[in-house]
Amino acid sequence: METSEARKSFRVNLVVVTLVLVSFLGYSLGGFSSTLLVDLARTFKVTVGTLSQLEIINLTMGLAVGFVMGFLALKFKYKSIYLVGIALFAVGTIGFFFSQSFFVFLLWHFVLGVGSAMFGIIGLTLVGEFIPLKRRGWVMGLMTSSIWVAFVVVGPLSGIIDSLAGWRAVLLWFILPCSLLCFGLSFVSIPSKQLQELPPIRPSYSQAFQQVFLNKSAIACVVANALSGFLAILGLYGVSFYRISFNISPLMGGAFAAVAFGGGIFGGLVGGRSVNRVGRKYISVLGYLIAGALGIIFTFVPDAWFSLGLWSALEFCVAMGLAGALSLTIEQVPGSRASMMSVNYALTEIGWISALIIGGLVLNLYLDNFHLLMTILGAGGVAAGLIFLFLTKDTCKIS
Repeated sequence: METSEARKSFRVNLVVVTLVLVSFLGYSLGGFSSTLLVDLARTFKVTVGTLSQLEIINLTMGLAVGFVMGFLALKFKYKSIYLVGIALFAVGTIGFFFSQSFFVFLLWHFVLGVGSAMFGIIGLTLVGEFIPLKRRGWVMGLMTSSIWVAFVVVGPLSGIIDSLAGWRAVLLWFILPCSLLCFGLSFVSIPSKQLQELPPIRPSYSQAFQQVFLNKSAIACVVANALSGFLAILGLYGVSFYRISFNISPLMGGAFAAVAFGGGIFGGLVGGRSVNRVGRKYISVLGYLIAGALGIIFTFVPDAWFSLGLWSALEFCVAMGLAGALSLTIEQVPGSRASMMSVNYALTEIGWISALIIGGLVLNLYLDNFHLLMTILGAGGVAAGLIFLFLTKDTCKIS
């Protein structure tokens, strides 16, 4: 009996490790691209501005994949979709490595975007299907922290490898091996059958989405998660704000980002640990309300170091809120988790796209007015917190 329990515990722990590593993999390319954007633009003979718009293309692709995944998850095993997503990411990385023209580079970027969207959606679904309820919040916290770890680790590492052997070496030496490792771990650790009890008759595509769209709390979660994307985009403009407003060097800007994103790492862990004690809903509310307020304030602080402290606290609260929000969202429609997370993924992409468009318009029309931009993005975070507070229900409380 003890041996059986030990094996089950080991299997669950291995699934957790796999989910966290795959989550890290999904954001590793972001850390790579943000660090070496200038080098990539020079290689493919396009402007940095043109290359930076690839993020909108990726998000649009994720929007489309999000809705398609709701259908695929009803027809195929979660493990199969998860493995296909990681395989596409690995193949896309190889294609990226061999790309010689901007057009070919775009094609492989699409493949990478589809792959990351597939395993991103199913990864969250797997938490609800395979992880015991009392541990789900902690796993969400680990997966959330892995996002910030990806930017803290992969960004500087990309710079070091690029200085030694060029940007393509980052793909070959680091991202591709990580992809293969994640594929192998997923193949071994992810069970083929759901561990949680499922309804005897699985809902049809239309029924699954009706369960989501007719649930007011579920829709409120989706809308709030979309608005929380404003806070995620806020972090992408952080270094640019300090370089322009305080005239710091690129090296110092990277150090500032590492400090701030370090706050995000700890925020995800604290949020995951606090979910069962404080509640999914209130962790989301607390995190996003405080983060939104800090987003409005931190650019008006005249001292760079004090402002950096506020930015670090902001990232801490964003990650804490995200851990709570994801934990709350996966429990809204237990019978159609994959459909729920597909809709959530798609709407979150809309939030990110909207924030990026707003960012470009504000900075171009108002001459790099970061005060106005951060106020708008911070307000989006406050709105997300208020929606979680007044319109959502925590359907799965733990005593």
